[in-house]
Amino acid sequence: MIVQFFDATERIFHGFRELHLWKDSDVPASDILDARVRAKYYGLQCVGSRPFIDYLLHGMSNSQSDRTSPKAVDAYGKPRWKASELFEAIALMKPQQVIRRARICVSAAVRSTFAFDGILGRLILTNIVGTSHA
Repeated sequence: MIVQFFDATERIFHGFRELHLWKDSDVPASDILDARVRAKYYGLQCVGSRPFIDYLLHGMSNSQSDRTSPKAVDAYGKPRWKASELFEAIALMKPQQVIRRARICVSAAVRSTFAFDGILGRLILTNIVGTSHA
């Protein structure tokens, strides 16, 4: 079920991009509203795919032969119950799918910080800390 959810989310993102007609390879927008739309889009894409980064860092086994249930714990070693359920669902996916979605997260975080680089004559600072912690 989790795979279908993430697939549906990707289709929604793709449809939104077709509606607003820009590509990742395009130069940053020179219009403030276009830049905001792109920044919001990439920020949402980052937040939506962040569980895959979390899983890669904390739940994915280095060994493909180890198929034990992934455990999510916080910095103090206490269980993160909601994350554990998500980790178990992500563990059912192929490793290549997990890595691809994690790359989407990192790429979206970078692009969200560059979204306002095309606005001239005005200093606009993006909040990469907010994007990474949202």
